[in-house]
Amino acid sequence: MRCFQWMMVAVVGALLCASPAARAANRAANMQKTALKLQNDLNESLSESNFDALRRMVLRKDAATLVDAANTRAQGHRPKRGPLHKAEKDLEKAFSSGLLNADDAAQLNLDLADFKDAVKNKYHQP
Repeated sequence: MRCFQWMMVAVVGALLCASPAARAANRAANMQKTALKLQNDLNESLSESNFDALRRMVLRKDAATLVDAANTRAQGHRPKRGPLHKAEKDLEKAFSSGLLNADDAAQLNLDLADFKDAVKNKYHQP
């Protein structure tokens, strides 16, 4: 009888881990992780960039917008696409402007692509 109970607990646990809510939480955590990595890498690279102080502030705000969107998604809400899309476009322009170190720009482009993939998986996976 106890063996049967343990098997049932294992089966129910496995089903809960594979539930849509668990998968959604995992994807939201991936969004958060990629947004934070982008924000940290951006903060490190801005100190060596040729951007003026105002542009640096705007880029930091754009990165914070991505983090806020990821946190909103992790709480189960849908972030507004307008500010998120604008922040992504601003960051893309800045990374390709030539005012960043080439290695930093390449890494930041990869970080932004990872974030976009995480968002795409979040919005388009069943």
